[in-house]
Amino acid sequence: MISTLPDTTATGFDIRILIVEDERLLAEELRERLVSIGATVVGAAVTGTQAVTLAKQLRPDLVLMDIRLKGDMDGIDAGTWISRALGTPIVFLTAHSDQMTVERAKAASPCGYILKPLQEHELRVTLSLAMHRCQLERELRASEQRFLTTLSSIGDAVIATDVVGRVTFVNPIAEQITGWSRKEAEGRAVTEVFPVVTEHDRATVLQPALRVLQSHGVEVMPEPVLLLTRSGQTRLVEHSAAPIADGADVRGAVLVFRDVSQRREQEDAAREAELRSQQAQKLEAVGRLAGGVAHDVNNMMTVVTGYAELLLSQLPASDPNRGLVEELKQAGDRTAGITRQLLSFSRNRVPRPQAANVSDLLTSIEALLSQVLPPNITLRRLTHVSRAQIRVDTGQFEQILLNLVLNARDAMPRGGTLTIETTVSSLDAGWHADDHEQLPAGDYVLVTVTDTGSGIPPEISQRIFEPFFSTKADGHGTGLGLSVVRDMVRAAGGQVLLYSEPGHGSSFKLYFPRVSNVDDEPFSWGREADDEDLRAEAPRVVLLAEDEEAVRSLTRTLLEQHGYTVLAAFDGEEALEIAAAHEGQIDLVLTDVVMPRLGGRELVQRVGAVRPDVRALFMSGYTADTVLRQGIMRDGIAFLQKPFKGRLLLRTVRDVLRRPAVRP
Repeated sequence: MISTLPDTTATGFDIRILIVEDERLLAEELRERLVSIGATVVGAAVTGTQAVTLAKQLRPDLVLMDIRLKGDMDGIDAGTWISRALGTPIVFLTAHSDQMTVERAKAASPCGYILKPLQEHELRVTLSLAMHRCQLERELRASEQRFLTTLSSIGDAVIATDVVGRVTFVNPIAEQITGWSRKEAEGRAVTEVFPVVTEHDRATVLQPALRVLQSHGVEVMPEPVLLLTRSGQTRLVEHSAAPIADGADVRGAVLVFRDVSQRREQEDAAREAELRSQQAQKLEAVGRLAGGVAHDVNNMMTVVTGYAELLLSQLPASDPNRGLVEELKQAGDRTAGITRQLLSFSRNRVPRPQAANVSDLLTSIEALLSQVLPPNITLRRLTHVSRAQIRVDTGQFEQILLNLVLNARDAMPRGGTLTIETTVSSLDAGWHADDHEQLPAGDYVLVTVTDTGSGIPPEISQRIFEPFFSTKADGHGTGLGLSVVRDMVRAAGGQVLLYSEPGHGSSFKLYFPRVSNVDDEPFSWGREADDEDLRAEAPRVVLLAEDEEAVRSLTRTLLEQHGYTVLAAFDGEEALEIAAAHEGQIDLVLTDVVMPRLGGRELVQRVGAVRPDVRALFMSGYTADTVLRQGIMRDGIAFLQKPFKGRLLLRTVRDVLRRPAVRP
């Protein structure tokens, strides 16, 4: 039977109590004494089952529980359930104090014992101590809960241990990083849950929590270490440990760590970006240097090679001075080649792609390649196809081969064999090698440059085409050569692949799209045969504007010797005055792009406004970016890059006069 007693309000103990006693007279006596000391009795039960039911309904502050109760559930079982499930303090009433009963009662974590028969003084003291103890336990549990909640909610991973290094707590972040759940980790050695090794050589690191248990001080690890997770993966972590102390006694350690793998990746990416930025700045500096010298050098080389050609055209084959003039012309051509190389490095040379036979290109450069190779290196050339046309800037093709040959030379300091082989290869749709870019299906001219040198290790071959990457000693390489090769081959629509094995040499394979029908190629100024007559096909008047006197004089001489009438001017302003004063027709405006007062583009526009049929041919020694900014480089606009040879100038003038007028 369950009996609910009326609430009693009194001074003294401000506490609500549930009485569990199967002897009714004793229960009533206990109620009266509790009321007399100011406590409130909220109910009474005579069995363990009734006690559990009332405790759940009434939620008392304390339960006075008789140990010996009738029924299946005695007082110890009922008190244990109430204490664990509801957290309600229990004080046992007993006439039995044997050791076995006391040991069983400990399972309920009672706050005290009251021996029968009851003594009011003893009842007061026991209740006071019980409530004080229960209050302390509540505060301790609340403090522990706040502590655990804090550790569970912070952004860092936390593992706590006892005094011998066994795990007692793991927060959710630590569970996520280590792969160990809290339930699985508790009771295990911290070295099993948090095994760490050094980042570089995987040497075992003494667990910092164990260091704390030995030193009793805070341990902060200066470098990140690798955590071996439960799944076998590795995480880069930063960690520290501190003791859990009770006064001077160390009761355990707390280990705090964080995963810095992503941060390391971001730092590595930032360093890579900074390196690329520095490389871009170097390229920009090279470009500025090239642009600063190219104009003047190109102008001077135009004069040198132009006058050398004029002298050669006037000297008979038997003249003893002819050899000297040829040497002069070759020196000019080489200097022009150096300028082209410099502009190629800076990506500022104006590309002039045209259809060309690979065999002819290799023949024209073979002598130069032989000159840069020492006597102990044999140059072999294998040609498996007689007519293989590609579309490429001939100067860039020369630079590609020269760079590869120079690299091969450096790879064979003790001598060897350098082989240049040309074949035709048909590629299927989607063909690509390794992680290289895909090439469209079709026929390709394959130029292979193979040396018998030391070879290239895999870790280097992966970076060999990066700008400024060089394996040579400081001062012996720019790291631009192979980067330029790759960019130039790609500009021609192809791809370069490297095959190398340490100790067995290297092979660079250059794939160029094959041109099957030259007649289908876009028009290229001045590409007719060398033996063609280049004299003016009819009386033609050329308005020449060039601010460099030597270039202006040479150009005028070449044109006049081949039947053209030339009206020469220092710049665009003077050219406009001459055009306005000239009463006859003007067939062509041949002008430098950049000149004082008035540039070539505006000159052509203003002359064309008055003479709509006039043709235009631009020339410049400046780099590509300058010419593009002037609005010159677009389809149909005739352009000559200085330095140019006299025959190329004459061919281009004739070609422009044959075609409809096109102006910017």
